[in-house]
Amino acid sequence: DGPSVPRVFWNVIPVWGIGALAGVLHDWLCCRIELHEPHPLAPTRPDCDNMFSLANQSLGVGTLTRAALYAGVWIGTAAKVRTTMVDNNEKLRAAVAALGRTR
Repeated sequence: DGPSVPRVFWNVIPVWGIGALAGVLHDWLCCRIELHEPHPLAPTRPDCDNMFSLANQSLGVGTLTRAALYAGVWIGTAAKVRTTMVDNNEKLRAAVAALGRTR
């Protein structure tokens, strides 16, 4: 569903801008944590946030934009916000629910 950038910031930080792939990576890594199958290089949300920042840097996202994006995911992690990839995908939501019943 794309990076979760609040609408008010879309003119400054476009959802599908240069760093969109980093947002998809971040959602995927966070989703793996939700499914209790974290990636070995990002087993925690802070690790996912750091990978997000590194991916943005590799994609050539500018320093200020990268800092703003990192602050956003950091706030999301601190507030324990779930990845929207799970919330907006019926099959993933069912898988997470099933894990909750079995673990």
